[in-house]
Amino acid sequence: GLPNDRLAEFIKDNSSDFLGVCFDTSHGTYGGLMKNLISLKDLIITTHISDNHISEENEWTDDHLLPFKGSIDWNQFFRELISQGYKGPLILEINDKHMNEDLKCSVSKLSELIYNIM
Repeated sequence: GLPNDRLAEFIKDNSSDFLGVCFDTSHGTYGGLMKNLISLKDLIITTHISDNHISEENEWTDDHLLPFKGSIDWNQFFRELISQGYKGPLILEINDKHMNEDLKCSVSKLSELIYNIM
């Protein structure tokens, strides 16, 4: 994809009520989740929420795990997202092979975390 600065420039140059960023937490870990979130903060209109495994050897994976099943710091992520005033949808984007995991528990933990931050 485009580097964040070029993407932001493109969106701002082509101003539209219908143009913005879908911030994907799994993809956002490439290059640093919080760095990417902050650099795109004014352009985010929706999200794709999933977890993955981040390691020093493999900076980025796209596992599409349920939240809290990987390495993303959800508390830090949602504190920043909410502090930016984001009130849009949180769309779970998880892999079929993870559907046997406890989806209800993961959604409950996300809800509790978000309500505690707000």
